[in-house]
Amino acid sequence: MSRALVTSQRRLTVLASHLRAMSASTDLNDVEFSKVGRVGHAKLNRPKALNSLNINMLSKLQSEFRRWESDDQISVYLISGNGGRAFCAGGDVRMLAQAATDKDTAAVVEFFQLEFSVDHQLATLKKPLVALVDNVWMGGGVGITAHAPMRVATERTTFAMPETGIGFFPDVGVTHVLSRMGSMGRFLGLTGLSLRGHDVYSVGLATHFVRGEQMEQLTVELEKTTNAEDIHAVLSRYHVDQATAASNDKPSYLTQYRDEIESSFAGDTLQAVIAGLEERSGSSVFAKDTAAVLKSRCPLSMAVAWEQLKRYEELSLHEVLASDYRLALRVLFLSEFREGIRALLVDKDKNPQWASSLDTVDVDALFAPMADGTGFQGGN
Repeated sequence: MSRALVTSQRRLTVLASHLRAMSASTDLNDVEFSKVGRVGHAKLNRPKALNSLNINMLSKLQSEFRRWESDDQISVYLISGNGGRAFCAGGDVRMLAQAATDKDTAAVVEFFQLEFSVDHQLATLKKPLVALVDNVWMGGGVGITAHAPMRVATERTTFAMPETGIGFFPDVGVTHVLSRMGSMGRFLGLTGLSLRGHDVYSVGLATHFVRGEQMEQLTVELEKTTNAEDIHAVLSRYHVDQATAASNDKPSYLTQYRDEIESSFAGDTLQAVIAGLEERSGSSVFAKDTAAVLKSRCPLSMAVAWEQLKRYEELSLHEVLASDYRLALRVLFLSEFREGIRALLVDKDKNPQWASSLDTVDVDALFAPMADGTGFQGGN
């Protein structure tokens, strides 16, 4: 098994572990809110579930940030994760899997309307938001922070959108960002592979890079700020530039393969990208490993992701979330998602047997407006 595929399986194992922990947690303090000076600080607080987002947490975030927006005594926001293992490992996929099995459309609609509304809300706040995305930063956790004006990563940060490995697609508006990253966005969205440490900053997913050992002190100083100018001054003092980071860290995945990523994912079609990787697999470790990863991914999911990355480049975030909402309500009830969940959570064999093929997926039907005229209601 290739190194990239092994790493991919580990990412799915992380996803599975936090999904199993989700249903057991009913902590009333799953989000901690505090006010320090003129700073409102939201801390995700489900460490046993890697701070994964359930509907209760999303409701709390929505309500508290609405209140803070009208509070003249608060002028700056922070959001972080407790527990030392994750900022946030994703959304409540276990609940959605059960809803799909039960054909409970109402539950699915309620969750996605709320989740995507919070994604848009936190992206369009009137006051500056600093997201401290230390450790695991995946799925729904990316959705609530990817559009924050300031996103701080550390050497411990691990970014991933692993949805193509479970028969879903990169949702929560993240392809609004990935579609503007060219080949790198295609690589991340299609493979679901992770970026770590300074690589997260290097590609623009984070705006600042700070040593993990300094995050606690950085937080203390940020809690003393009163405006965007203060924030930028503090972050500038702690930020580690690329030259310094490169001299202190081992060569990263991106350092080794960035040129190959850029050239390999520049094809006009998904089929051309895959064919090019397979053609070079005898002479390139990257091509061989990446072709193996894509072969393991759900064809339907990849076809959807490719189309997202093409269509979303000129769309607003609200338009992207509206499209993601339609996709979610369709893809979630298809057999590929059930198969992905079976392989990850039920039988746990991590060997999904996908029924779809790239040539047979009707992407236009999946992206089409809802027949009843309904759609995403948030963010207006």
